[in-house]
This record gives sequence, structure tokens and C-alpha cells, in this order.
Amino acid sequence: MKVFVTGGTGVLGRPVIRALARCGHTIIAMARNPAKMEALRALGAEPVGASLFDPSSLRNGMAGCDAVLHLATRIPKTSDMKSATAWADNDRIRDEGTRNLVDVALASDSVKTFIYPSVFFMYADGRDTWLSAKSAKLDPPTPLRSTLTAENHVARFAAHGSQNRGINLRFGSFYGPSS
Repeated sequence: MKVFVTGGTGVLGRPVIRALARCGHTIIAMARNPAKMEALRALGAEPVGASLFDPSSLRNGMAGCDAVLHLATRIPKTSDMKSATAWADNDRIRDEGTRNLVDVALASDSVKTFIYPSVFFMYADGRDTWLSAKSAKLDPPTPLRSTLTAENHVARFAAHGSQNRGINLRFGSFYGPSS
């Protein structure tokens, strides 16, 4: 497959690009500066200059791709997480950036899969009740409300055409040397 990746130099992006390359996929990864372009090449991706907030650049980068992996985030430092303003860039990526990616993917003739890494914190506390992704109430804390917005953009992709797959992966916590 030919896969368009955002956030390719981040905590998720680096191992995902390496795995895709090992499997023989062609990876087109969005980059905003020459240093990130070099890092993406070293990982096995073909970098393309683009911005989540410039649909024209996304159209050029995404041309001919079969899938989109939207891994871009801007999570604030732990010490700043309680500040609502610290989440502004991340909220913009999740709302406007995801909307632009979905719009461009829907306008393309080739993109049939759109994957977004969400988080399990979206669920309301079920206390001692087993939660199901299909029926559990969603009640994200304020900093994660934009994640729900991003999930809704991905659902819009999935609802448009019988061949489109929109996948929201609700991950648990991340841990490891680079997280």
C-alpha cells in the first residue's frame, strides 16, 4: 500500500513508519522542515512538505495514497497539562487538521482507509460494569473533547462510500523510552 502519514517523527510515528517500511509499504510522510524531512528519510519514508492547515499541500502529498495514518499531535508537557491554553495547538490539530485530512481524503479517488489514534480516556467511568466500545457512554475530560471531534471526522470519512474504512483506535497509556 501507499500510506500517507502525519506525525511521522513523533512517539507513534517513528515505530509505525519503521514497521510499515519493513512490510514493504510505500510511506509518504508529512514534514514541516528540512530536519524532519531527513529524519523521515532515515526511517524509510518519503517526506513531503505539507501542513495540516493547508489543504492544497495535503492534496499534493496524499495523491495516489491508499490510506492515511493521522498520528500528529501536540501534547503539552506534563507540567502544563492542567492549563487549557496549553492544549490549543493539539485541539487545532485534532479539529481543523483532521477535518482537512478527511476532506482531502474524501475528494481523492484512491484513499479508502483513514486511521486515527484516539485514547481510552473517552469513556465515562463505568465503575464495576464491563464497558463495551459500542455501548459505553463517552464523556471525555475537557482536554480530550477535541479527540471526540477528530473521531467524528473519521466517522464522516467511513460514512461516505461503502468502500471507505474509518478507524478510531482508542489506545491506552503509552510507555517506553521515547514516550
